[in-house]
Amino acid sequence: MSNQDLRSMIEAALDDELKAVHEYSEIARLLDDYPTLQALVYSIIGDEYGHARTFTVLLALYSAYS
Repeated sequence: MSNQDLRSMIEAALDDELKAVHEYSEIARLLDDYPTLQALVYSIIGDEYGHARTFTVLLALYSAYS
């Protein structure tokens, strides 16, 4: 696997996490009448943002090393 292939995979993973945040935000919006369920989805959104931050750091470090 080339460095560019790995970089592309990391970028795709980051993009997937951000897309998930968008999708889950829409679900949370639709759960406005169900605050407990909405809170669970917001928790998942926080997890996804954490993954996105981690992939951002991974991408930056990988770029610095390669």
